[in-house]
Amino acid sequence: MKTVLPADLRLADFVRPGDRVMVAHSTAEPVTLLEQLVGQRAGYSGARVFMHVSFSGTVKAEHADALVIEGLGAVGTQRHLCKAGALDIIPSHLSDLAHLFESGELKIDVALVQVSPPDEHGRYSLGLVNDYQMEALRHARTVIAEQNDQVPFTYAEPFLTARDIHVIVPTSRPLIEVPSAPAGELENRIAAHAAPYIGDGAILQLGVGSIPEAITASLVDRRHRGFHTGVICDSYMAEDRLFKRPFPSPRYPALGSVGRNTAPVALESAFGCRLRSAGDLPGADGPAKIRLPMVPSTGYPLPSGPFHRSRKPSGAADPGGPGRRVA
Repeated sequence: MKTVLPADLRLADFVRPGDRVMVAHSTAEPVTLLEQLVGQRAGYSGARVFMHVSFSGTVKAEHADALVIEGLGAVGTQRHLCKAGALDIIPSHLSDLAHLFESGELKIDVALVQVSPPDEHGRYSLGLVNDYQMEALRHARTVIAEQNDQVPFTYAEPFLTARDIHVIVPTSRPLIEVPSAPAGELENRIAAHAAPYIGDGAILQLGVGSIPEAITASLVDRRHRGFHTGVICDSYMAEDRLFKRPFPSPRYPALGSVGRNTAPVALESAFGCRLRSAGDLPGADGPAKIRLPMVPSTGYPLPSGPFHRSRKPSGAADPGGPGRRVA
């Protein structure tokens, strides 16, 4: 692994014309790398850029003069690309992506991700999103990571280490925020109708928007509730709803937990405005440690423990440098 400052990064050393570049999405977008990718696009004209969801607005329709921009739909700021006819929509379920990466049907050549600074064990965390990108990293020829010192270290196994990253680019910039829509009278009335059907011990899957926010706000008195969900938003993060209510949940030991005596949590992404650092999350037993295990909605579960990229058999050429394909 080598460290390169943003001003010195030459992506043409790693990206070839015709390559597919997977860019981490949503609140985990590596914005500095994405800015460089579109800014230097003439050096690898014809490359494909795959982004599931974007909220930064970095990629614009005019960048399709040299890049083929791919996604699953007109989500977030990608709706502008779709409206301009600059977005190639891949007809796939989110849950199929990991399998498509593994099979090579959707071959990933270069992966751009955002990571936290390493912990005392040299482990890097993917921060706010832990999903199909792990499978993309396993098969990418080159992994370039933006190490943003404002990314919280979340306990999203498996972790990355220096051997899994070819180039690391240090940055310090605010994280992308996805503010929740405020709940109005209609949303609160819907929540009032839904709440009686959600009892103690419920495991919840909730989406993004004002109605899920209102429903979550109506469940503060439920005991032993947990989350097995694709995203976690502001209402989940409110300290009196999730992190400081000491409701032990022995029924669901397989799910991760926030703190020692709080709700079980399994999720893929952290959206919203409240998450700043691991220390910002109060737990019943001190600062919370959020686990972001793979959940069924985003692909088959990956094994916990050390992360290992796919490699050639013993005796084959070292895959570390640009232009050398990892098996």
